[in-house]
Amino acid sequence: MTQSHDHLMAAADVSTARRRVNTEGTTAALYATVARHALTVSGDGRVTEKDAAMLLGYSMGTVKAMRLSGDGPVHFTVGMNGCRISYRVEHLAAWIETGREV
Repeated sequence: MTQSHDHLMAAADVSTARRRVNTEGTTAALYATVARHALTVSGDGRVTEKDAAMLLGYSMGTVKAMRLSGDGPVHFTVGMNGCRISYRVEHLAAWIETGREV
């Protein structure tokens, strides 16, 4: 492999590691908000669409529109807590981090 390729691969590894650290920090911050607001979280870390909207700072209608257009966070159609749509907190954090500008 060329030195240029090795440099690009090393930069990609650093970027991936940085994104993982950022996502972990954002996940922790979201879970702190979950606890502060006493939101219900499933055993696998999912919240309702209403709670996801609150965590993201959007209206429920905006989150629904993003989901329907394919622009929102990864979601599940396996409902919880009486709702049909749910989101994993870690997926919300990853979605937030995709919009990070450095």
